[in-house]
Amino acid sequence: MDMIWPFIICGLFGVLLAVMELIRTFGKWIGRYWTNRYVLSLIGLNAVTAMGVFAFMRYVLGVQSDVWLAIVTGITFPTILRSRFTFYRPLGKSKATIDVDGFSLTVDGWYRNLQNLCYEEVNTQIASERSKLLTRLRRCLTDKKMIELLRDHIAVEPMVEKKAEHASLLKTISELTDDEERHRQLAALMMDIMLESAIKQLLRGCDK
Repeated sequence: MDMIWPFIICGLFGVLLAVMELIRTFGKWIGRYWTNRYVLSLIGLNAVTAMGVFAFMRYVLGVQSDVWLAIVTGITFPTILRSRFTFYRPLGKSKATIDVDGFSLTVDGWYRNLQNLCYEEVNTQIASERSKLLTRLRRCLTDKKMIELLRDHIAVEPMVEKKAEHASLLKTISELTDDEERHRQLAALMMDIMLESAIKQLLRGCDK
């Protein structure tokens, strides 16, 4: 267990970092996608990569202090990956030097490519679902109704900074001269600052 615990700690920090990044990137829209295979793959990738970096530093580089090393690695492994570790780099034409300008497969490149694939798939799926809701809003509510609903929502927001930010956004969007774009942006703003359940409640009568 003394050998296993550092890997578990490091993996848990990797999972936590992945969750925080997903929330920061996708906000409230990630809520229903926690069991999505790409989300789980991303979380698993972070955990396994964090443990792999720990194993490299502990057993290849010989860094001591297992528990503290696991904690530090779990928190900072994406930064550690950006160092110049490589899986493969070819020799130059002379066979005596490394071809630094040629092809090389870096650890960070491998990790980022897999991570980006997961992010792109999650982004596509969330955008697909959001576009359906946005289309329903545009079909069911006029500009005037959207503005009225948004003003009511903003007026009762308890956070002063958010209230000012949202009021400014609403003012900017309301002043757009392109009718179609204004309608689309108003619907998008509703989706951004209002609860999805509240929006669907508003649209329930329209769908009948």
